[in-house]
Amino acid sequence: MTTTVDVKELLSALSIPHYLKSLGFDAFDWQNAVASSSAKRKLLLCSRQAGKSTIVSAIPCHSAKYFPGSLSVVIAPSEKQATEDMIKIKGFIAHDETYPELKRNGADLIELNNGSRIIVVAATDQAARGYSRPRVVLLDEASRIDDTVYKSGVVPMLNNSPNSEIIMLSTPFGRMGFFYNTWL
Repeated sequence: MTTTVDVKELLSALSIPHYLKSLGFDAFDWQNAVASSSAKRKLLLCSRQAGKSTIVSAIPCHSAKYFPGSLSVVIAPSEKQATEDMIKIKGFIAHDETYPELKRNGADLIELNNGSRIIVVAATDQAARGYSRPRVVLLDEASRIDDTVYKSGVVPMLNNSPNSEIIMLSTPFGRMGFFYNTWL
């Protein structure tokens, strides 16, 4: 029996930078370094408009496609930022001709026919609770997310999920809060 392997698809499955390139996205070197890092805990301190939200928005797309049944949770400090994150996620999906079929395509939830979900929520204590065993957790503009949301919503998600990846990214916002303390 002969099996044909699509080398480009295999490279895309194994490497987020290859996946992005297959979608026509040319990432900066630092973005490729973030996307290809195998670290389970990532902390990004970047200037405004550096492309941090863009690059990390590709990570849930990749995870949902290549890890069936996976959960990605994106938490942003405001409804507006959450909406912008979802727009970026949907933009990557729209450029992927082989992306799994969408079962649900809402303002804050994408569910694929392979069982994967991408959830984007504003950072409230209630919204950040209740998710179990996520593959990816993104905290966009983490320095502006309240400590209570982090401690009561995010930390419990990760406690029993040692393989979960958490990415905290932000612009600076003073010397306070969990993001600042993590950065120290």
